[in-house]
Amino acid sequence: MMPILTTFSWICLIQPRSILLSQLTSCHGLGLGGGCLQFDWNSITAFLGSPIVPPFWSQLNIFVGFILFAWIVVPFTYYTNLWNTKLFPIVSNNLYTINGTVYKHTFILDKQSQFNETAYELYSPVRMTVMFAFHYGIHFAILTSIIMHTILWHSQDLITQLKTSIKNSLSTKVIITTRNTVVPDYWFVILFVVTFIVTIIMCHIGQLIPVYYLFVAIIIPFLFILPAGIIVAITGQWINVNVLCDFVGGLLLHGNPIGNITFLTFAREPLLNALSLCSELKNGDYLKIPTRSLFIAHLLGMLIGGFVNYTTSSYMLNTVENICTLENPLWSCPKILTLYSTSVIWGILGPRKIFGKISPYSHLLWGFLLGLLLPILFWFIYKKIYPQRHWLKYIHVPVMLIGIGMMPTTSAGNYVTWLLIGFVCNYILHKYSLQWWKQYAYIFSIAMDSGVAVSGIFIFFIFSHQNIKFPKWWGLANDGGCPLARKTFSGK
Repeated sequence: MMPILTTFSWICLIQPRSILLSQLTSCHGLGLGGGCLQFDWNSITAFLGSPIVPPFWSQLNIFVGFILFAWIVVPFTYYTNLWNTKLFPIVSNNLYTINGTVYKHTFILDKQSQFNETAYELYSPVRMTVMFAFHYGIHFAILTSIIMHTILWHSQDLITQLKTSIKNSLSTKVIITTRNTVVPDYWFVILFVVTFIVTIIMCHIGQLIPVYYLFVAIIIPFLFILPAGIIVAITGQWINVNVLCDFVGGLLLHGNPIGNITFLTFAREPLLNALSLCSELKNGDYLKIPTRSLFIAHLLGMLIGGFVNYTTSSYMLNTVENICTLENPLWSCPKILTLYSTSVIWGILGPRKIFGKISPYSHLLWGFLLGLLLPILFWFIYKKIYPQRHWLKYIHVPVMLIGIGMMPTTSAGNYVTWLLIGFVCNYILHKYSLQWWKQYAYIFSIAMDSGVAVSGIFIFFIFSHQNIKFPKWWGLANDGGCPLARKTFSGK
């Protein structure tokens, strides 16, 4: 009855007709989130997860990265008109022409949905908003920073653990508790072989991608499972290798957007599922749940979830008017729009056209080097110059980059409330009411997640197909109080 409370900018409500305020304070993925407040737990946790679970030092890294990027670098770059960004909104995951109109990918495809070079030359090169462009530079830095950070801070632990595993020196307690419940290795092997064969058959029959590229795709999760798992376990921040998958897929499958998305799926999902299973097995160990039961539950969850996701998506696409368009902000589909844009960037055009020498975005490739050097810099400062300042060891470059790398898919406004809740729960309550925090913090987080999920089911079945219309009043506004947030610098 009052959707505006989902997310709104109290600053923008003061002067809603100001384009500058709308750009700087809007919440709905269209501005920089200054003064943004959210009261919808589902919106707060949709992309960043629960603000109560990660350790406070991890959230502090995200806070520093957010301030530097969203409130300093992005507005400075936008208002100095780098890459002619004033022609576009300050934040958007849409693609644009050089004239500032939304890019129509159908203009550069032939009847077989393949790239048409002549049509592309006649139409326009692709242009991005400032935040979307930096999004790729940040992800280039994430990839190298993860590897370098793991080498600098965890290489010795990995070597020690490897030696321990080789010697098979499990403690007596672990042997006793796992002897009859551990998942046999051949279960994993059989599951991998069966699913990989099914994947090969699907890709061959559907002519999605050449089968031999699947072997390239499967290398990526094998390379990143160890460093990604370490960072997730320590910081609570999940690793996204989408850009690497897109980059490799774009080089291999230039001009084939469907093939690029297929490559992305089979390179990304195994890593995410592996990390998810590791997390569940770890929690199950704490709760004394047999690992075989967890393995089966995880497998059933994926099978059921795939069916439910597909049927739900089909239902929503066929019943919700203007879904995933600017005409319906309540169903904005940020992940889907980002996937669409990336399919154009990497699948149709390819990395050579977007980040090649003649492209205005070629300098973003320096992100690879930046991600390599920053962990070395802070490691050297702590280890060699100021070893007595222990707070320096909590500077975590990958976490900073991972946090801000979720924008613009994640609205900048999400960060403000998320960080505020994290500060209250993980700093104030942890410091001044530790016993309460130990007893109720995580339970509260789980209760909120469960409550939102259950209420969503009830709301859907109670109000769907009932033709119930709420009275028109200002509380129904779905622009967060910033009606001009979609405007460019000139107000177009």
